Amino acid sequence: MTTRDDALTTLEPPDRLYYATGVFLDAEDLEAEQRYHRGRLARVLDYVQGTGTIAGLRVDYKADKDELEVSAGLAIDRVGRLVELPRIACMDLGRWFTYWKQLNQTLASKASSGAALTEEESSLTGAASRFLTSLSADGSTLFVDVHIRFAVCERGRTPAFANGPWDALDATAPSRLRDGWEVLLTPRGGSDLSLPSKRAWPEATPGEDLGLWQRRMEDHLLGSSWHHGSAAWTGSAPNHDASTEGLDDSTAIFLGRVSIPVSLSGGVPVRSSAPVTVNNHARLFVLPNAALVSWLRAIQGTFRL
Repeated sequence: MTTRDDALTTLEPPDRLYYATGVFLDAEDLEAEQRYHRGRLARVLDYVQGTGTIAGLRVDYKADKDELEVSAGLAIDRVGRLVELPRIACMDLGRWFTYWKQLNQTLASKASSGAALTEEESSLTGAASRFLTSLSADGSTLFVDVHIRFAVCERGRTPAFANGPWDALDATAPSRLRDGWEVLLTPRGGSDLSLPSKRAWPEATPGEDLGLWQRRMEDHLLGSSWHHGSAAWTGSAPNHDASTEGLDDSTAIFLGRVSIPVSLSGGVPVRSSAPVTVNNHARLFVLPNAALVSWLRAIQGTFRL
């Protein structure tokens, strides 16, 4: 399944298509129409609801299969796009671990012999190095972060005029684009163990007048809560936060941190028999209104709609 770039990761102005009788519309116009409505919805979700898990997407380790499972669910990414996982996603942790271990051994062997790296090996050198450094201070645990990212997937083919500097009588184009997903496993370690940064909101101090606290909240909204087009956004995507450093996609949503017990053999991690654990609660959550009501009732006791 082919994936492609998404226009919502660019800071384009919110231009709407203008209709007039007799105006000729082409593919660019229809793409602009979709981009406007998708972009406005994404902006509302980003600012009104925030970023994080809405429902599901729990990460579990299944010891009998040595797999990580991400349950079906829904989240909002850092540009306001809905990322929906319609079914359980399974990842073979044993194969993942063995791949990176063997890749590091291959790279070390080629480095010592002076052999040239393949193009793929060269592109993976940084990630392979991070695998070796993704350990606790005592070298007993390897940390792996689970992310999910928005992916645009092409669906089906339909006849179309050929594009580009060539001619074809049988040219085709995708007939649909599906808002898809991709689950990522990323080794973490050293200074990369930071967790997703929450948007800071002013907290009321003990005994503070509620009117003064409200004014501080309003000043925060006036001064620092708008982040599009600011220092928080560079080029065609938002800046990386603490949880996405080292990823190609800065909009990926952090789901959980996996701790894999290991021991070191010749400087290379080796799996141990201790259980793998998953931290599902370090992520950001988007709380529905009903959940906020329940929370307020719990802390105030008498809250009513």
